[in-house]
Amino acid sequence: MTSRPRSRARVRAALTELRERAGLTQEDLGRRLGCHPTLISHMEHGRKPVTPAMAVKLLELARQHALGRLADVFFSTALAPHPAFVAGLSAELSGAVMGAMSAVESLSRTVGPNNADLEQIADVLNRIWHMSRLLDPSFLEKPGGDV
Repeated sequence: MTSRPRSRARVRAALTELRERAGLTQEDLGRRLGCHPTLISHMEHGRKPVTPAMAVKLLELARQHALGRLADVFFSTALAPHPAFVAGLSAELSGAVMGAMSAVESLSRTVGPNNADLEQIADVLNRIWHMSRLLDPSFLEKPGGDV
C-alpha cells in the first residue's frame, strides 16, 4: 500500500517545516516537546514514526504558530489509530455544524447579513466543518452526507 509511506513522508515533511517555521532547532523542539533532540532527528528522517501522542503536541505547537495546514496534518496523525471513533465523531460534528449554520442563516435574515458576530460564528463553524472533513473525507460520499 502506498498511502501509508506517503502519509509518513507527509508527516515527516510537516514536522521539519513546523520546526523551521517556528524558528526552532532540533534541540529547542525536543525541549518543548519533552524529548531528546535525537528523537526529533529520527522522526524527521523517518527512522522513528511520529506517534499519535507526539502528533498531539505538534498539533498544539502548529496552532500556537498559526500554521493551520500543518496542524491539520498532525490532527489526522493523532486520530489515525481510531477509525471507528473518527467516523462517528465526523458524522456528529457535521450534523451539529449543519444545524448551527441553519440557525446562523436564520439570524442573518433577522439582524442583517453583515453582522460581525454572526460572521465570526460562521467562521468557527466552517473550521469545525473542515475538521470533520479531515476526520472522514468520505462522509460526503455516504447516503445522507451530502449537504
